Amino acid sequence: MGSAIKDVTDASFQADVLQAPGPVVVYFWSRQSGDRLGLAQGEVPGDYNPQATIVRLNVDQNPQTWNTYRETDDRTYDVPDLPVLMMFKQGKPAAAQGQPMPLLIPQALLDMFIGRNI
Repeated sequence: MGSAIKDVTDASFQADVLQAPGPVVVYFWSRQSGDRLGLAQGEVPGDYNPQATIVRLNVDQNPQTWNTYRETDDRTYDVPDLPVLMMFKQGKPAAAQGQPMPLLIPQALLDMFIGRNI
């Protein structure tokens, strides 16, 4: 059994991500883009304990949050195509990984992304 990934919504994003005590990785995905990491199933496969909270947000059902974070004013984290991993620290975007994503198993990609950005 894997580590559970919490679903966040437009309504819960503030509390679950922006006000979280530690780093949070948000997996933005949609039905149209597909689930290239296998994270839309609700868990990271295997025995996995990351250094950040991992949540997912379906942008088809929660467009407000996606539209807020898909492009930043300084264009640092512009990620127009899905799926996207975005790390938030202290309520602000700190890193993003969009397409093309490395062809790694989910745990390896998350470890690489989190390790680079913690």
